[in-house]
Amino acid sequence: MGLGAAIGALVTERAWDLPAAGASLREQWAAIAPELDGHVAAVAYDPDSGRLTVCPESMA
Repeated sequence: MGLGAAIGALVTERAWDLPAAGASLREQWAAIAPELDGHVAAVAYDPDSGRLTVCPESMA
């Protein structure tokens, strides 16, 4: 399952109201993607497109 599908499933499963889901996704990023936490930050979520914007810690 891709990250977008996983996020969509979380939004549905937890009955998050949009756009509040964006704040929840950013706050719970470490639990959602523990292997990325500390290396990639979730910075924005667009509920209309379902797009999560992430930012890597470095360009390398």
